[in-house]
Order: sequence, then C-alpha cells, then structure tokens
Amino acid sequence: MQADAGKIRQFIDKLKSNGICWGSDFGKPVPVHFDDGLNVYNMTAWKTK
Repeated sequence: MQADAGKIRQFIDKLKSNGICWGSDFGKPVPVHFDDGLNVYNMTAWKTK
C-alpha cells in the first residue's frame, strides 16, 4: 500500500499546529520521529518521566 503524500502532509501540519515537532524541524534530515518538546516546556515533568 502506498502512502498518500497529501494526507501525510496534513497529518504533519496538524501535529505541528499543536506544538509537536518532527524530524525535519531539527535542521538536518533525521529518522522519522515526533517530539512533544516536554523537555523544553516542562523540565520537571520530563525528569519525572
């Protein structure tokens, strides 16, 4: 099954509009992953986890 590039872009844009970063946001290509930025926005919660 082949992925629909438009739907993938919509998914990524929706995540980004809710404060989630993805691999290409870090300045160089990296393996696909998502980052909620908890360590940036709430270090106490991040250390707890």
